[in-house]
Amino acid sequence: MSVFAHKKKPNESVALAFVGSIVPDKPAFYNAGFSRAGNMFQENLLRAMQDIGFSPSLILSQRPLPALPKSSTIWAKRRRVEVADGLPVYLVPFLNLPFLRPLTVGLAVLLGLLQWGYRSRKAPYKVVLTYNLTEPAGVFTLIGSRLIGARAVATVIDINIPGQTVPVTLPRCLDFELQKRLIPQFDGLIVISKRIVEDFAPGKPFVRVEGGVNEAVLRHFATRPRKLTGALPFTIVSAGSLDEANGYIELLEAFSLLRGDNYRLRIAGVGPLQDRVEQAAVADPRIEYLGYLTFDQVLALYDTADLLINMRLTQRLDTTYFFPSKMMEYLASGVPVITTCPGHVEEEYADIAFLLREETPQALAQIIAQVAAMPADLRIQKGLAAQAYIQAHNSWRTQGRRVVEFICHQVLHLDYMGNKIEH
Repeated sequence: MSVFAHKKKPNESVALAFVGSIVPDKPAFYNAGFSRAGNMFQENLLRAMQDIGFSPSLILSQRPLPALPKSSTIWAKRRRVEVADGLPVYLVPFLNLPFLRPLTVGLAVLLGLLQWGYRSRKAPYKVVLTYNLTEPAGVFTLIGSRLIGARAVATVIDINIPGQTVPVTLPRCLDFELQKRLIPQFDGLIVISKRIVEDFAPGKPFVRVEGGVNEAVLRHFATRPRKLTGALPFTIVSAGSLDEANGYIELLEAFSLLRGDNYRLRIAGVGPLQDRVEQAAVADPRIEYLGYLTFDQVLALYDTADLLINMRLTQRLDTTYFFPSKMMEYLASGVPVITTCPGHVEEEYADIAFLLREETPQALAQIIAQVAAMPADLRIQKGLAAQAYIQAHNSWRTQGRRVVEFICHQVLHLDYMGNKIEH
């Protein structure tokens, strides 16, 4: 039974604040610090919660900016913007300077939470929900929550391990150690992989939310103009951050092993490996590099694909605390997907995706050739089965409801009528 099955709703008694790094998905905010995957996760979660009547009364956000000298911005001003169909977001002011940036962001967040706590002092229950613990720094969110008597819930996505997914530097090592100590201090956790809870906060209440697909995108995929069955060339598509953890080195090498003019590879995104992708596209006319695309352009790109590649590495690099949220989008598209096996992929998606268990260029080239050689109708059936599964289990509407019920039941201990559960 849902917490929303009765007229008296727990959320009527709950004041909710959100702290994150969300901005409008517009060119004015596109830069090296902007992550579309992270931004979409936050926006879709907030929209889903808003749609079921659990909307935050305050959203504080750190504007994503590359650090100096890659950015000319020294002082980021306080701004009010809107996301998720009208939700107001307050971009906190900060100094974009080494060491001072996290401190000034954190102090601005702390001040904002203290002011919100005073305005919400009559609310029976207060909850502060934060997205990740690095930017903005989770320690300030936690301190602010404790000072105003609010329960603190952390959404923990993609923890970087120094020497694996990020360089071994003092700031990165300090950030990793701080997260290890902060995570168990929160009252509840929303995690992309249950290993985060098992390793850092065993026994802590949590809900796993690995991403989702919003209703508009599901409708687009349901009515997409499909590529003609069996039409050549066989087009392989990958879109995302062009870095080692996403397997673009292996993908390019695998494609070089595929012979013949019947294959095409289309890549979209930006990142550290952009030069390598561009060079590969110059050397091999079968490869097309599309650069950074808008989200609508990414959806149109999927419509041209016979196969999507999710190459998040798990063997050459330690990505234990990662999960590719874009995979939900891939599976919902109805296009067949080849994927590695991060997190719970093999456990949950083995029947609806083609699993790559050996993360080498040779193994990837082999499975691509096998999928391309399959009867087209069988390949399409696999994609449509994945689409149906995501529609049933991983829409953002479903994920938003799970998060709200988790906060009400396991963090605030409210029953279905909105009454406090006595222990």
